[in-house]
Amino acid sequence: MFKFPALLFTLFICSIFNTFSQKNIDLVYKVVELYKSHRSISYDVAYKIKTFDDDTFLKMNGHCQVIRKMDDSIFNGLFTYTRVDATSNTEKIYDLNKLYVFNYNKKEFTSFDPAKNEIFPITGNIDGEFINTYFLKPDKLIQTMLDTTNRVTLQDTVMHKMKYLLVHINFPDDEDFHDCQKTILINKANYQIEYISRVTYLKDQIERKEWALKNIQFDKIKVTDIENRIHQIESKYSLIVFHRSNKPKEVIYDSTYTFPTFHGNILQTKSKYVSTSNPTKIKVYDFWYSSCFYCTKTVPFLNKLYHQYGDDIEVIGVNMIDTSDYKLKKCMQFITREKVDYPMLVSKDKSLHTLEISGYPTLFIIDKNGKLKHQTIGYSEKDDAEIEQIIKELIHH
Repeated sequence: MFKFPALLFTLFICSIFNTFSQKNIDLVYKVVELYKSHRSISYDVAYKIKTFDDDTFLKMNGHCQVIRKMDDSIFNGLFTYTRVDATSNTEKIYDLNKLYVFNYNKKEFTSFDPAKNEIFPITGNIDGEFINTYFLKPDKLIQTMLDTTNRVTLQDTVMHKMKYLLVHINFPDDEDFHDCQKTILINKANYQIEYISRVTYLKDQIERKEWALKNIQFDKIKVTDIENRIHQIESKYSLIVFHRSNKPKEVIYDSTYTFPTFHGNILQTKSKYVSTSNPTKIKVYDFWYSSCFYCTKTVPFLNKLYHQYGDDIEVIGVNMIDTSDYKLKKCMQFITREKVDYPMLVSKDKSLHTLEISGYPTLFIIDKNGKLKHQTIGYSEKDDAEIEQIIKELIHH
């Protein structure tokens, strides 16, 4: 049973009988030396996360097997891990060449090509954090401690009659985040990291992540074990090769593509919206959802477009994801917190699914004839000038 997460909030009132000392610094180096002396690690992990826009933790359990290989430029090693919880029952495997995802519930075995940047099943998924426990990059622990911009404290503490070193790191504020901190618990008897927590503040929101590790073993897994696991699944299930849809690229440059007609409910005014209601105006549709961090980055620029070109264009935020009552409240908090001036709506219109949106935020520019003239996936400030220029050209066309 994992007990560390339950003690997170009482950790700092435990009996702490030592502070920063050379002995404790040496212990951290011993952890790094231990991890670097072994080629592989396996462990059970209880991971939980409370994202910025949620009030409760999502909990999941996994078993990880990791082999470090420093010349791998993608993940620094091979791995396989399982995830079992209320929403997922999957296994993910990386063998340096391909990334595989096996869905136990659907009996689907899919391969992805990291060389084509198809790594989002790990980097774009919360269970990708399972492997971020310092074994793949042990030097990162020392680098973080030696970074003079961080405030680091090392404290001895006792839990369950066992001695631990508590490493507490406060990171400097940046443009977006503040009061970020990490806590690491090291078992002083075996130099193993058994617990990690990370807290990040974004304005008035808090994100919390916690890892609790047990059954840690070194050098019990080999490359052939991972290879055999892939062959074992392949022998029972057909392999599906992932192909990224080409539709977004075709749509971007196809001036004959007619944007689908849709309707929705404007959150600020509780009024209905129909996309054909203002046929003489250019449309700027920004697709977003309330817990999307990068969706917040688009707001200042869209506010500017709304105020500067409002006589000629419609700027509308379109949300297809947050349709529950709980999420609608989160949407209103988003609007207030980010000071959104333009209309934001929620839509359940199925016609929007034909867009096959692959990432958020996604921005579309539609001309007065309903034809798609531009599409941007994600947000980068360098795109603002290009988008504004396209709008100017359409206004004066």
